[in-house]
Amino acid sequence: MVTIASILVLTVFSPESLFLGNISGEWWMFGLFLALLGNIFPVLFMTIGVPKVGSSVGTILSSSELPAAVLLSAVFLHEAVQLVQWGGVLLILIGIVISQWNVSYDQQAEKKTA
Repeated sequence: MVTIASILVLTVFSPESLFLGNISGEWWMFGLFLALLGNIFPVLFMTIGVPKVGSSVGTILSSSELPAAVLLSAVFLHEAVQLVQWGGVLLILIGIVISQWNVSYDQQAEKKTA
């Protein structure tokens, strides 16, 4: 994911602009901030956390990222979120509930047979 993003960025901003000094210090700080919060920390924390919480909870955490991003962008950044976007968030949350419902139902059935 990071490799493809790097390729896309380098098609817009040539590598020469990095070495010739055409980017101001503010952009470097912004880029570093984005790299840490958008690419490095999520991958690092998921790599550390998923073995501890299990793959089913890891799946839920990764699929709940988009609804959280939409909600937080509406609340903190005051971005306009359309009804279609809220519908997508609702579909994701319904999918999470259904997947966990089946898992908990299977676990209850295993306990009854054991």
